[in-house]
Amino acid sequence: MIMNTQNKTKYFDKIYVGTGPILFFDAINETCKGNKVLLIDKSDTIGGAWKLINIDGMNNLENAVHYLIPNKNGYNFLNKILKISLIRTPRKFYAQELLNNHILLPNNLFGEICNSLISEFKKDKFIFKNVISNIFRPKSFSKSKYPRNGSKTIIIRMLQLSKLINLKIKLKTSIEKIYISKNNLSKVKTCKETFLTKEIIISHGFLPIKDFFIDKQKININKKKFRRPSLHIVFSPKNENDMKKLKSFVQVIFEDNLLIKYVHEISHYIPKENQKKGTYVIVVALKHDLQNERNTYEKIKNEFQKYKLIPSDNNLNKIFYYWQDIFLPLLLTSDLKYLESLSNGKLKIMLTEELNRGFGLYSQEWKELKNLIEKSHFSYI
Repeated sequence: MIMNTQNKTKYFDKIYVGTGPILFFDAINETCKGNKVLLIDKSDTIGGAWKLINIDGMNNLENAVHYLIPNKNGYNFLNKILKISLIRTPRKFYAQELLNNHILLPNNLFGEICNSLISEFKKDKFIFKNVISNIFRPKSFSKSKYPRNGSKTIIIRMLQLSKLINLKIKLKTSIEKIYISKNNLSKVKTCKETFLTKEIIISHGFLPIKDFFIDKQKININKKKFRRPSLHIVFSPKNENDMKKLKSFVQVIFEDNLLIKYVHEISHYIPKENQKKGTYVIVVALKHDLQNERNTYEKIKNEFQKYKLIPSDNNLNKIFYYWQDIFLPLLLTSDLKYLESLSNGKLKIMLTEELNRGFGLYSQEWKELKNLIEKSHFSYI
């Protein structure tokens, strides 16, 4: 199809919906191949679920500390290609309650055995076979790696590379209508302007919109509400000696807790220029049915105080809560594949449900991206 001059500036070979890392690096790779590429995101910052957030006067905090599920190709891409330092997270524990005692078990063989025995002991019927199988089942918690300096290093690389190639990004831009044509150019109408494209790329974070058509067929797919609430807790002890009385941790898994899934201490990821002396930050993954209520905050705080993960009320100078209701993934892989099959190749899907697995899957195809990085001579971060 021949484009007229009026529409030329609004045309892109590929339009990506969202700016999560996998979509972002794929867009850079396609730009390096000579394609005209645009990314559209309703957020005011890039990164998708991995974007950085500002809380209580501190900027560029971890939105959440995500696990990087073990994947050799994914780790190689992050470490050897992007030159991001990875480490196995130290000071990991399992939190267990037994006979009103609150116990933190180390993430080693001894801790695994004790954790499994306690979990099985709490059940109506103790089965020793379950203890053995639980100890030796693969655990991503034990083997997972994470950037030494936090997810901001991934965002830093994304920004550096996007500037090198002048990647086109539209932030604070919501999509109102998508019309996919099997035989001609497809149309993406946003709150600001309309674009034409050969191909639209979406992922698990795609928000189904009301006006979504493939040719003349209206597409109705309801987003799945996999609710994953999280809570950032910012606190300051009355003095630093109060912190020495607490358990030093980076990750704690709460195996049988009605409120908490796991907690990460993220103070060490705060950029030095944004650190506040004597201020600490933890982020908590919560059970899906919890609501954003003051009573919930108090219950969670009390749980952490029982395990001596944060100071008691008498030793707290201040505490601040930041709640997020997160729904991920919004579309199942089967939904994405269904949409792709209807579009006659005009809609491309990318599987972004787990970042490191996605890197392992797609980084093999990112030859132009790798060449760009090699020429840039980045140092490790």
